[in-house]
Amino acid sequence: MAHKWLLLRFGGIGDAMCCTVAAKCIKEKYPEDTVDFAVRGKEQVDLFRNLKDIFNKVFEMRRYPHEMMGQNCAKTRYGWENIEVTKEKYGIVIDFVNCVENNAMHPALAGKYGDWMASQNSNFQNWVDIHLGWCRLDPTEFKDKRPVYRVEREEKRWAKKIMKDFPRPWIGLNFFSSSRARTLFNVQAIVQEVIRKHPTSTCFVWDNEQWIIVRDGGSRPLGAKTNIRQSAALVEQFDCFAGADSGFSHIAEALETESVSIYTTVPAWTRNKHYLHSHDIEVDLPCRPCFTLHALCPVNRQRALDSLSERERHILQASNQGIPIHEAANQLNTSPDKLSQEFQAVQAKMDGVASVSPDCVASMTPDMIVDKITEALNEQRDDSTKEVGVGGVD
Repeated sequence: MAHKWLLLRFGGIGDAMCCTVAAKCIKEKYPEDTVDFAVRGKEQVDLFRNLKDIFNKVFEMRRYPHEMMGQNCAKTRYGWENIEVTKEKYGIVIDFVNCVENNAMHPALAGKYGDWMASQNSNFQNWVDIHLGWCRLDPTEFKDKRPVYRVEREEKRWAKKIMKDFPRPWIGLNFFSSSRARTLFNVQAIVQEVIRKHPTSTCFVWDNEQWIIVRDGGSRPLGAKTNIRQSAALVEQFDCFAGADSGFSHIAEALETESVSIYTTVPAWTRNKHYLHSHDIEVDLPCRPCFTLHALCPVNRQRALDSLSERERHILQASNQGIPIHEAANQLNTSPDKLSQEFQAVQAKMDGVASVSPDCVASMTPDMIVDKITEALNEQRDDSTKEVGVGGVD
């Protein structure tokens, strides 16, 4: 008897890419079953629109606060409905909401022992295997556990046309992530080192808004703003893609593009153990793994707290405890408006200290990254799936 599956993932692009592995394995084991996929936002729906062999339907899921509907809703042709209503329409429902984050025996202990406690299982196990386990599938039964993504013909043609006049190797760089603890900001130094070691190369640098083309002697924007699918089409053409542990590193693997990924918060094997085209950079620090669920590094947040004076600590504590501002002002011998100003100053100080690049990110030097890029380019040449030399269109 065929079953109707619903996979749900309200997360980032990388989280959704991991779910494509689960869907692929479900279809391998149960080819008569159908799999629908609910993802975060229209952008992700568009990403997976052409994976008809593994997904029967892909639809949008959204946080939609409403006194009657609750927070999690799915988009249907009749409008938005509570996600719990949607789930009732399926025989098997796998909600990956806590598959990575909060996947721990005692996540409440994170405040005492550190952020790593909130997701300790995914810090010490491969996340693809965890996803398969959640689907009641034995991870050892499957050989191909790599993500799935497909560039369409027109997208491929567009990317080749954009890139054909630039000398190779084509190197893509995107070190932005949803967390500062996984984001490398000093990309310019990496670009300079790439050009120094590979003077004929063309770098395609994502500045968090658009692609910038950089060569020895100058730079310019790629042109019109690209959507995610167009960016993925560019990634397919790159001879090497280097970036943070984020969605595009997993798209690169799906497209068989040699990639260099920096792993700052978790061991690389917990994410790409089954990958064939990934070259990892990671460092050994006593605070790893942490896989912080916050935007800022937990070590830096503690440093920020330690930097406060006794009075600043009292102000922060009063705010955290929800003490009324008039009462807190009396305790601190000031007026409510002055206390509000002090609190804003404390917050600014905390944010300033906590926003410094984490130790794990700061330890990733340009030469380390470019050496790995060189290694990946050599691997790509040996594989000979792309011609590294003069640009052109097939």
